[in-house]
Amino acid sequence: MKYTELMQLQNFFSQFKKIDFIKRVNDNILELSFNRERFIFDLTRGMSAIYTAKLMSKNYNAPFDFMLKKYFNNAFIKEVKLLQDNRILCFSVKVDKAYKSYESKIYFEFTGKNTNVIITDEKDLIIEALRHIDKSYRVVKPNVILEALKPYKMDEKFEEIKNFKDYFTQ
Repeated sequence: MKYTELMQLQNFFSQFKKIDFIKRVNDNILELSFNRERFIFDLTRGMSAIYTAKLMSKNYNAPFDFMLKKYFNNAFIKEVKLLQDNRILCFSVKVDKAYKSYESKIYFEFTGKNTNVIITDEKDLIIEALRHIDKSYRVVKPNVILEALKPYKMDEKFEEIKNFKDYFTQ
């Protein structure tokens, strides 16, 4: 995905106030529902994209999937931001449960060959990640503070998304 596309998608997703749910429908594909509108966040390495489609979903029971449910079912969106000089879309949310409320963030890294989804608390302590990374300058595993990726030179060619409905169905 291009940085300029993500800039516009950040504004688009900022109009929503609530996430109904986030669930994994395939190994690298998540479905997000905002006000009953469903979007597919495809984090396949080298082919990441956001689109709309009806996909058959697998049932996942990994710790990552339980954390998605715990922190993002019926969550109120506080902020949607695109990290500076990086193709990373971050949703900051608050979810109120019966006896406790949680503030957390989910980072969607559309960074070409190193895509990932990372769940953190409000202080960027990693709760869980789609892909754990041990052998790198940037370790991604639970109970470690999320380190920012190095800035990346972005393509400056700006193409305006005139119709989001058409964009998501391409």
